[in-house]
Amino acid sequence: MRSPLKLKLDFPKVNFKCPELTNVWGDPVIGEHTEVGAFVEIGRDVVIGKGCLLQAYVFLCPGVVLGNNVFIGPGTIFCNDKYPPSDNLEGVIVEDDVVIGAGCIILPGIHISSGVRIGAGVLVRCNVNPSTKWIKSTQNEEPNWP
Repeated sequence: MRSPLKLKLDFPKVNFKCPELTNVWGDPVIGEHTEVGAFVEIGRDVVIGKGCLLQAYVFLCPGVVLGNNVFIGPGTIFCNDKYPPSDNLEGVIVEDDVVIGAGCIILPGIHISSGVRIGAGVLVRCNVNPSTKWIKSTQNEEPNWP
């Protein structure tokens, strides 16, 4: 599964910090000067840009694409299967210069635009426009769970 977004990610997979207690699956692309905290899970087909900071207990499922200079707070979870278990997996795209606070949940297929700030504990259920500041979740519940 590959994300449709074409980011400028022309860098070698070197010069990033990753503790031994991190699980890295497959062969993700991780940009230089990126720091990965303890107990982080990085799935297959994940792309992480330059200068990112992933704090402890972040879960990046297969198909997540992070741009450059992205901050992900501790305990944030990215999902790729809206109705598990299924074979309909959707990646998540996070553009450059985004801050996501602690304990957020990002649902499948979401596109978070450049410069967005998301506060702690937000359930992100829809795409987020550029330079948006979101401190609490205000989206409607999904009425058609199969």
